[in-house]
Amino acid sequence: MSGLLSTSLTGLRAAQRSLEAVQHNISNVNTEGYSRQRVELGARPAQFTGDGYIGQGVNINNVTRSYDQFINKQLSSSLSAFGEVDRYHQLATRVDNIMADAGTGIAPVMKRFFNAVNELANDPSSIPSRQVLLAETDALTQSFNTMSGRFEDIRALNNNDIAVMVDEINSLATSIADLNVQIVNDLGKTQGFRQPNDLLDKRDALISSLSEIVNVSVVQQNDGMTSVFIGNGQALVLNGGAAAFTTLQSEFDPGRLEIGIKTVNGIMEMTDQISGGSLGGSLRFRDEVLDPAQQKLGRVAVGLAMDFNAVHKSGFDLSGAAGLDLFNFSGVEVPVIQSSSNSGSAAVTVNFQDTNPLASGSLDFSDFNLKYVNSGGGVDYTLTRIRDNKVINLTATDTVPPTGVYSLSFAATQPSNFDPTDFTLSTSISPGAFTQAVSSGTAAVAQEEQIGAFTTAVSNGADTFTMNIDGIPFYTEPGSVGGTVTGAELDTALNAFLAQPANAGAYTKVSGSFSGGDLVLRKFSGTAISVNITSNFATTPGAFAANTVNVAGSVAVAATGGPFTLEVDGLQIYTEAASIGGTVTKNELDAALNTFLTTGRGAGVYVKTGSFATNDLVLSKAGSASTLTISSNFSGVGSTAGAFSGSTTGVTAVPAGIDITVDLSGGKTISVGDQFVTRPTYSAAQKIGVNIDDPKKIAAATNVEVDPVTKLPVFPASIIKGAMPNDNRNAILLAGLENRLGMLGGSASFSDAYGQIVSGVGTLTRTAEVGASAQETLLNQAKDSRESLVGVNLDEEAANLIKFQQAYQASAQSISMAKSLFDTLIGAVR
Repeated sequence: MSGLLSTSLTGLRAAQRSLEAVQHNISNVNTEGYSRQRVELGARPAQFTGDGYIGQGVNINNVTRSYDQFINKQLSSSLSAFGEVDRYHQLATRVDNIMADAGTGIAPVMKRFFNAVNELANDPSSIPSRQVLLAETDALTQSFNTMSGRFEDIRALNNNDIAVMVDEINSLATSIADLNVQIVNDLGKTQGFRQPNDLLDKRDALISSLSEIVNVSVVQQNDGMTSVFIGNGQALVLNGGAAAFTTLQSEFDPGRLEIGIKTVNGIMEMTDQISGGSLGGSLRFRDEVLDPAQQKLGRVAVGLAMDFNAVHKSGFDLSGAAGLDLFNFSGVEVPVIQSSSNSGSAAVTVNFQDTNPLASGSLDFSDFNLKYVNSGGGVDYTLTRIRDNKVINLTATDTVPPTGVYSLSFAATQPSNFDPTDFTLSTSISPGAFTQAVSSGTAAVAQEEQIGAFTTAVSNGADTFTMNIDGIPFYTEPGSVGGTVTGAELDTALNAFLAQPANAGAYTKVSGSFSGGDLVLRKFSGTAISVNITSNFATTPGAFAANTVNVAGSVAVAATGGPFTLEVDGLQIYTEAASIGGTVTKNELDAALNTFLTTGRGAGVYVKTGSFATNDLVLSKAGSASTLTISSNFSGVGSTAGAFSGSTTGVTAVPAGIDITVDLSGGKTISVGDQFVTRPTYSAAQKIGVNIDDPKKIAAATNVEVDPVTKLPVFPASIIKGAMPNDNRNAILLAGLENRLGMLGGSASFSDAYGQIVSGVGTLTRTAEVGASAQETLLNQAKDSRESLVGVNLDEEAANLIKFQQAYQASAQSISMAKSLFDTLIGAVR
């Protein structure tokens, strides 16, 4: 009888627990992260009797939850991937809307600006046209300022979101660590045989929330705890402890938030290890969309200012004064931030290459890191392009005379993995003043004098011997008893005389010698040679047997050599054959160079500013290794080969269109390892402004007389000293900048360069949109997979409710029957 009651009681308890589990499932049907639970039942061991093994009822083995580690990992990965791309898409859409919007975009404002320039070219003396141009110039700079400001607003919002997400990571990590402790404690109460299902669900839900923010790796431990790692194995949750993440300002950019983790040794920066989730999306958006868009916008602003200012300054305003910069940049032109760990005190200055006509095409939108390395072999500094970590070596050169202010240029020795195609290089030659080359002319024919045998002079002790040529003493000997002056001594003195620079250009020894009695001496000036002896030697004064002048007179002499050739990098610019009276002038070189650059082999390869005539020529080309060479064989009497006062070897400029100087004057120092970061274009759009407020100062005129044949300026007396109100030639040059392909290595106009920014952002935004849609589909599939396994099905639970209710009622009926049988048995005994 007891067996019947005991068995019924186990069934009653099993049905009750199953009903409780079903009701728990139904109650949590809408609870996020809840996993369906079920009571695991097992038959109790049967008891042996003489009649066989009799069952003893049912055991409640465990209450388990529906769980699959693979599905949970897949869901976590999908949450992280979707969180990243969705956040990226949301933020990129904001930038795309700003740049492509006709009301806020730069393109329509830039078009109105150049329309105003064209109107000025049509009527250069019109004050209203000049006022319109100034107004459109101001509108253009304001558009640059506004767009850059909008970017800064998005940056501030993104930074705020990053800080909030870091706080959420810390909160979730702490909660996961606390749950680890609770779960281990609860497992300990049952020696690990019973799982605290609701706590496990809660921990899984927290990990899923964490995955939405950042990609994590989860490791299940044997003791029931879960370890969570970020990046390259950096522990976020380990056992019952949670790491503390924080935000910190970038060393070189106060407006840039980095992610760090607090350690016993301080804060360790680990931004590069963060990926996935909304935090990874925010960081990737900043690096791939926001920063490049702002930097590239600044590049357009800088390129426009550089090219426009260069042309504007070459012209003259309405009053005849030289043009000024039309655009300027507020504050420091190019900011430089030095590392807080620098031990030296050097001051680094960076400016845009205003004198390099290819500088706008060399502009790079990246920030750069300058590091002092002092590696030897002309490698003093390295310059790293931060956007891709490409490195070039730079050489430091002090001024002449030395001032302690060093300019940096492209070093002859570059890193072994250097690829010149990775950079937009430009080389410039500044040859300085040209000394006119003269082929030959009417020149005096040299006098040649044959000097006869010399009789040795002998002294008696109280006299002096002196010999001179054209009144210039070249040998003197005081008297001495028995002293002599020999031909050999005179030969030695003559050689020393002719070696002196002043005499070497006037005389030369044709042949013979004093000692041989057959000396022939030549004088270039054409006048007779006078060789005189002043001797008080009483014994033998010394004398020549004869002096014979062979040639005399002055006649025109034809050239004895030629031609004159000017080349750059082996390409001929100008050549002229030798001729009597022939000269090579600066204007001839300018005319030839103009043809070379427009229709010759230099077209599209070289560009120039200045001219030979004004001694300020700068000839530039893309790439490196450039040399200007004079080959002159003009050697007729009175000829000059022609030469330049400056260097004819090209100097390869620092890439990115910037000049870098390091000031070590006044006791300043620099140490190996000192670093500086420069940001040429980052804030340029925000700082660009208008330098002129008087419409009369717009330089629309050229004020230079042009040769009608060569189409070149007639220097130097051609500059008109005064106003030329109807001269529109410089305005035409300014208008021509609209379509000039000067940006992006000479492949794009200003509008093209801006259009590429817009299309680039649009492409990234569209790609993110497609990616977000795909990841959302994968996420929904992962959720559906989990839901099909662990989700609560109300129909199923309702069926289970009826099933377990009936089981409960049946067990209760068994108990009632057992009671009735027991009562009958008791009654029979009585």
